[in-house]
Amino acid sequence: MTEIIDALNSSLLVYGLTPEQIEPIAALGKKANFVAGEHISLIGAHEADLFVIVEGHVNLLTHDSDKLGEVGPAGILGEVSFVDAGPRHAHAVAQGFVTAIKFPARELRAHLSRDRNVGFIVLANLSRLLAARLRNADGRLDALMDLEHDVWHHAL
Repeated sequence: MTEIIDALNSSLLVYGLTPEQIEPIAALGKKANFVAGEHISLIGAHEADLFVIVEGHVNLLTHDSDKLGEVGPAGILGEVSFVDAGPRHAHAVAQGFVTAIKFPARELRAHLSRDRNVGFIVLANLSRLLAARLRNADGRLDALMDLEHDVWHHAL
């Protein structure tokens, strides 16, 4: 349980919670190991479990394997589906050996619903994470839009 508590404390997920508030969340977590190339989640999967990465890196990929991003130690994976209960929007693939803590969505949501103060803080933390990722995506999209649009520019 100490490893799970340490992983939680290093992540944004429980920022602002007391040790007493973190312990019941930690009790829901289960350690999961993945090898290089293993899919942690697939696009379109109707699952909403949340992961905190302890060790290693995970690539977030489109259906045709374009890299959307990367999640490393202390990073959170699966936050979009956890929040909106929609299907996964990216493949999550282990780059090498990955250790993560998996939090089953149903149990974690039930806990956050029972303890509304904890639920508010955790959802606020996930909102901050989602906002940061949206800002990053906006910046990347803006950079793409600034690229030269003349397809013949380099041909001559």
